[in-house]
Amino acid sequence: MTKNFKLIFFGAGRNQISYVKSSFFKKNYNIVIHNKPDTKALKYSDQFFLGSVYDKKKVLNICKKIKKHFIVNDIVCRSTGPSVISAAAAFKFFKINRVNNELAKCIYSKYYFHKFLKKKNIPSLQSKLIKKNRSIYPKGKWVLKPDCPIYGKLFIFKIENRKLSNNNFKLVKKNSDNKKGNLSKYIPGLDVSVIFFIEKRSKKKILLNIINEWNFFLKNKMDIYNYKSVPGLSTPEILITSSERKKILQYSKKILASFPDYYGLISISYRVNENKVYAYEININIEKRYTNIIFPSFHDKYSLYDIEVSNLMETEIPKIEYNKKKKFVGILNNKKIVNKKEYLKKIKKYLDKN
Repeated sequence: MTKNFKLIFFGAGRNQISYVKSSFFKKNYNIVIHNKPDTKALKYSDQFFLGSVYDKKKVLNICKKIKKHFIVNDIVCRSTGPSVISAAAAFKFFKINRVNNELAKCIYSKYYFHKFLKKKNIPSLQSKLIKKNRSIYPKGKWVLKPDCPIYGKLFIFKIENRKLSNNNFKLVKKNSDNKKGNLSKYIPGLDVSVIFFIEKRSKKKILLNIINEWNFFLKNKMDIYNYKSVPGLSTPEILITSSERKKILQYSKKILASFPDYYGLISISYRVNENKVYAYEININIEKRYTNIIFPSFHDKYSLYDIEVSNLMETEIPKIEYNKKKKFVGILNNKKIVNKKEYLKKIKKYLDKN
């Protein structure tokens, strides 16, 4: 059977393999670039190239080989890390208008996104880059994190009138692709992310969910592998005022308008405190807890993986507008909870300690 639609996948790890499989079952021609000859990646790809998607030069060499034999229809980069820079170069090489350099840099670097927001007059967390550990940090409360994280929500430290140990600073630098830390003013409050789906053909922006991301510092450290530090997600948004919600959507609309060629899934994260809303992160990678648990709770007949692949192919996709029924879905310590009162009671224990 001839496979007409050709997709390049940047990576086939746990955040990408479901998209690769979905494309395979839709009878597309899958071209996968991955850093190891993984059994599943090999099984669901028609062409497999061994190489790190973090290496832009190597990726472009692979793209040149691909171009000799195929017309590439689209590219899937399900990442928040360094591979998005390589992907932007590949999009440009194949003349596919989707992820440009500006969007890629905003995803890649916390500080770059901060500068972008300042130009757009959108409130953001006060931020600066640092290359070396400081003997004395500025007065007040600050957060130091990798500027270009290789792994999300790791080696994030809260600093309050104290010095950070050299070992911890080395961890921050090591987990940052540009070997720099991002120092931002600590703002108490809640983390809220808004998730959109943009149709390829019409560029229609569809609000999927507004979610609470429950992130906490334990002993001045945030760690995604510690359930007490990053216990879960929930939606619809709770403990957020209508005025704060309005600002989140207003700023999101302005940010998305800056990237008119982009289509697919995209999320923007905010820190919310006392009617003030600060944007701090933008991603085209939507984590598995949302895709596998929260989204199906609102749209139980559909797979988000299938919908996105269909969108790339410009075939018919189902109606997935924001669910106005406002039923509650939460994930806490990897357990699904649908009782809002029960969830609030459990999450309150974490809030009280922060």
